Amino acid sequence: MIATLDKFFYRFANPHGAALFRILFCATLLLNLVMRIPFTELYYTELSGVPVEGATKILPLFHQPLLEWYPRSLAQAYMMEGLQAIALVWLLIGACGPVASRLLALLALLTHVGLMQRNISIVYGADIVSTFWLFGLCLMDTTEVWSWRAYKRKKQTGAKSDVWIEPVWSRTLTSAGLRISQIQLSLIYGYTGFEKLKGGDWWDQTAIWKVLGNEQLMTSDLSFLKSVPLVIGIATWGTVLFEVYAPVLFWPKATRRLVIFLGLALHLGIAATMGLFIFSLTMVSGYLLFLELDDLKAIQHSIARRFGVKRFVS
Repeated sequence: MIATLDKFFYRFANPHGAALFRILFCATLLLNLVMRIPFTELYYTELSGVPVEGATKILPLFHQPLLEWYPRSLAQAYMMEGLQAIALVWLLIGACGPVASRLLALLALLTHVGLMQRNISIVYGADIVSTFWLFGLCLMDTTEVWSWRAYKRKKQTGAKSDVWIEPVWSRTLTSAGLRISQIQLSLIYGYTGFEKLKGGDWWDQTAIWKVLGNEQLMTSDLSFLKSVPLVIGIATWGTVLFEVYAPVLFWPKATRRLVIFLGLALHLGIAATMGLFIFSLTMVSGYLLFLELDDLKAIQHSIARRFGVKRFVS
């Protein structure tokens, strides 16, 4: 049993999935940050309605952090945003080695959490999930492939392979980070799925309609769907079934691609109807940690066959 756990947590190599995760997640978080920068004064000063001193005290006691490091002034807020932007850009292009990339992820995590602590009222699902992914990046080296670092190495040495073997300590930490993040994604869906089963509106199939029929939440008028109750029922139960079973179906190779496709469809629907594209991209980036090289080759082959796209995985 110990040998099995050791292999599962510390000997899992998925450089391509990790690189795709790094690219999509860092680009998404950077976009979210850029969208908030123009509103820095409104979000992170007294204008937000949240007092500077004791900003985290508005949370229930159980959720109050033990350590506080949020910005106390507008200048400090801009500094945190600037440091986070620099860290995310360097992580996105993958220019640093295994030590520096992890330190950059730690910097991004600390600044991200600091801004969250300053004004918890603007925090939503994407911000919370981002803390999980940033913690995972603190453990992972995601620059073995599809990075500036890998490009420079390949150009200097003339290596034919995109992948090279990292030091044992680095590969071990990367494996642990990958597994922890995969488990976290499974827990997110499992928890939300079973929480939905506690609500009567999910059992009577009205939960989705309460969202689709709310003009303040929707990007367009979908009131016509009240005449198609079958669609509402399928969407309601489809969401619950996906969230309950996805934590299991992500892991076997036989079901992995199907459940990822269904998850993409779910979040595409959320982004299209509610405009929550940052949240959807943040969640979908976690899917990439499950895509191994054979999965990517299969997807590439399917795309190339249908659209004539040049291959990107060798």
